[in-house]
Amino acid sequence: MASRWTRPPSPEQQRLHALQRYQLSYAARERAFDVLASGLARLYRAPFALVGFMDAQQQHVKGASGLDLRSLPLRSSFCQHLLTSDDALILGDTTQDQRVMNQPFVTGSPHIRFYAGAPVRSADGFPIGSVCVLDTVSREPQSFDVRPLRHVAHLAEALLEHRQRGNPGTLTFQTYTDRLTQDAAPTVDNVSGDSSAS
Repeated sequence: MASRWTRPPSPEQQRLHALQRYQLSYAARERAFDVLASGLARLYRAPFALVGFMDAQQQHVKGASGLDLRSLPLRSSFCQHLLTSDDALILGDTTQDQRVMNQPFVTGSPHIRFYAGAPVRSADGFPIGSVCVLDTVSREPQSFDVRPLRHVAHLAEALLEHRQRGNPGTLTFQTYTDRLTQDAAPTVDNVSGDSSAS
């Protein structure tokens, strides 16, 4: 009998399967992720910060500071670009970057002008979410310290793994700040401040 050939899952299907393994509920935000978002906003002195997870169609917000969001279409999300990025993404002036200059949050309220985000990855390396900070004024990408942003992304990953192992866990702001101070030297990767980005 001829062997039965099965098409292997696409990278996107594998990514979505990785997200589903964490069995996240999108009905409401969670305090632990709100703490991460609040800490990011304070650290970067930014009016907005988000922690979210991305399925095929939506970015679901699980933690937020300054914005009352539960979800938004993935096509309207800055963080969608992290799904194809190896590292953090910094957009110094959103009005000059072709990837996002026509997004609703740029052309309308709250008129976002700066974005910095880092991917949150599953244990097997798939990008399933993001942490990000946003501002209504542009910033110089080269002066942005991206390490704490990456660090908070790793904290979100650790929180997911901790919960998946059956430990509900709690995350305090003191725990967050203690771990954040371990890494503070400035560095910048994958930055954009003009429309030449692609």
